[in-house]
Amino acid sequence: MSDSLRSRVSGAMFWNTVLFPLKAVISFAASLVVVNGLKVSGFGTYSSLLAAATIIGQYTDLGVERTLPKFLPEIELRFGRRGVRLFLQWVLGFKLITYVLILTALRTWAPFFADFFDLPGGGGGLIAILGALVVLGSLSNIMVQILITFFKQKVTNLLDILTALFQPILTAVLVLLGYGVFGAVLSLLVTTVLILGLQFWQAWRAGRELAPSRERVHPRDVWSLWPRFWPYGLLIYLINVSSTIYEPDFALVVLAGLGDTAGQAVLALGVKYVREFIRFLVAPITGVQVPLFARLFVRGSRPALQQAYGSFMRLLQLALLPAGVGLVLFSRGLIQLLYLEEFAGAAGVAVILVGGMFLDSMLGSVPHNILMSYERYRPVVTSRLFILATVPLLFWMAPRYSALGLAWVMALARLGGAAIVLAYASRVLRLRYPWAFLGRVAGASAAFAVVLLPLLWAGRWGLFDTVLPASTLERVQGVLVLAGLALLGVAVFLLVFRRLGGLEPQDLERLQELRFPGKRWLLRWLY
Repeated sequence: MSDSLRSRVSGAMFWNTVLFPLKAVISFAASLVVVNGLKVSGFGTYSSLLAAATIIGQYTDLGVERTLPKFLPEIELRFGRRGVRLFLQWVLGFKLITYVLILTALRTWAPFFADFFDLPGGGGGLIAILGALVVLGSLSNIMVQILITFFKQKVTNLLDILTALFQPILTAVLVLLGYGVFGAVLSLLVTTVLILGLQFWQAWRAGRELAPSRERVHPRDVWSLWPRFWPYGLLIYLINVSSTIYEPDFALVVLAGLGDTAGQAVLALGVKYVREFIRFLVAPITGVQVPLFARLFVRGSRPALQQAYGSFMRLLQLALLPAGVGLVLFSRGLIQLLYLEEFAGAAGVAVILVGGMFLDSMLGSVPHNILMSYERYRPVVTSRLFILATVPLLFWMAPRYSALGLAWVMALARLGGAAIVLAYASRVLRLRYPWAFLGRVAGASAAFAVVLLPLLWAGRWGLFDTVLPASTLERVQGVLVLAGLALLGVAVFLLVFRRLGGLEPQDLERLQELRFPGKRWLLRWLY
């Protein structure tokens, strides 16, 4: 990997790492107000409406948005600024046609949506906002993908912080004023309009920074990429559609059809709880992998690919495995302390999803991105067909086991798909999974679990507690106790991990290149 590319990747990882904690804290604090304010019925309806908007967006985008990080780097290298501009003009023209079709369909089927989600007053206002969110959300995704492609993670993270600050506060205010679900959905629309304007401005600035075309670019030169663009885009579309099976969106719509409002609320909270943690843990490499692997594919550097693959996998192992063990130990106590009693069932959902989501990221996420960037589509299609094959199981589990059963299906779909892409990438691309490093991390994680289990067993707010706290003071005390135990677990993990060998030397060198708070202390304990 060249020094220039390594510098751009390191800078992107730095801004992801530094700015994400602020986003996470703001979002988590506001969610306490929204979830507890809407209660089970309101939060279930709100989550299902957002799931419907996500599904409509994913089922109608034809994979265009997420295809951009794969092809824009190649277009930039071959055709410069004008080539990028021509390509994006064609993409936006195509998307405009889909927007007209989406809004027409929503207007035509408005009575069906209102009845399906049991919306008050015919749901005309909510359905109109739903359509606007689908269109504006698609445009926002395009702008985000453009910024990510050119390693503008500082910009995307700052805009995410603005979103995390403005939207939850606006939502909380409208919920507290009594506007309920309508207020919560309206706050999303207002925030989306604001952020989209800023994203468009920053994407335009990023475009001006690109190198000018070295020679005159004819539209047919750029058009020559479309025979490769559409197969990749349709595969992304298959990925988008199948991802709704292991994400909560499709499951929430299934529960809405059954009228299981409590199940919707419990599933939505369990997923939200786990997702916030995993987003924080994978923040350093968010939006970095595909642009990097796309450039390595164009340059044909196989040693650099193995180097990048090993580094990403070890980073995910180190971040996710001990955190996953900790979440399994603490989830029940935290959810009981932070949310209303009606949401207690979300703890079981969260524990199941920790296994599915964390192991999927540790095993399959990087091989998946490599296969897509290197245009090895067959194993990706196979993994996605496996995921789609679990749909009948979702419909069978939903009426019998509600949110808990659907969580098991979602976890199974994730793990099966991850196993397929990992096996293929290891065999065909000769990618060596860092099993030895995984053993070190697993040993250190087991050590702190053994230390904490007796303390949680004896404590009042731990894994085995069945008594809900009665007062705010008890809740605060419980959170402080769990925070103290978590710090003890971190200390035990770092001590044992270092004794087992710590970081690989090459990973230590890359960490030393990054800038982040507490780097010297962290490196001292990891190596």
